[in-house]
Amino acid sequence: MLVHSKRVLDNGFVVAVIAGLSVGVALIVLFAFGFPQSMSPENNVPRVEDKTTNNREQVPDLHLVVKKDGKRYAGEEGSNCWSGVCEDYGTIIPRYTIAIDRGSEIKFEFVNFRMPDTFGVTIETVPPLAGCSTDNVTGQTSCGVPEDVFVPELTRLSNDFEYKVDVPDGLYTIAAGGNWQKDGQLEGDASYYYRVQVR
Repeated sequence: MLVHSKRVLDNGFVVAVIAGLSVGVALIVLFAFGFPQSMSPENNVPRVEDKTTNNREQVPDLHLVVKKDGKRYAGEEGSNCWSGVCEDYGTIIPRYTIAIDRGSEIKFEFVNFRMPDTFGVTIETVPPLAGCSTDNVTGQTSCGVPEDVFVPELTRLSNDFEYKVDVPDGLYTIAAGGNWQKDGQLEGDASYYYRVQVR
């Protein structure tokens, strides 16, 4: 009887240890593979595909999200006025290329900051390249758009922050900008740039 009771206790202990190890491994897998795909642990900031080179801490980050696959890209920050400090830049052409299928829907989201009071988006062709080039980092092939091709504006969808990319195949710069008001006064403004290969 004593031997049988000890065996039950040993088996119960082994089962408990195995169950505990299984739960521990499951949590490690969840945090190692599931959690970082959508959010980074710092400040609940969504993960972006490429890092930007122009990013000022005081200026809100604007992400372009491709609705089809949920991938998000941070905008390269351009001219802005924030907290009484203004910086002026010309047009910025980001070094990373975002590949988007023609007709795709995109949306813009500000991270850890409210949406602006006014918002606008434009799209321009990148001057034609001598043939095509391949980005050494992303491996994307980029080709310019002939100068005589008419480029329509992006089609605005349900609200000011969602658009359809229905332009001819080619390489473009998308510029977005917003103004924030506070107590009837301009709190700040900022512009953002994305390089996009429509295919």
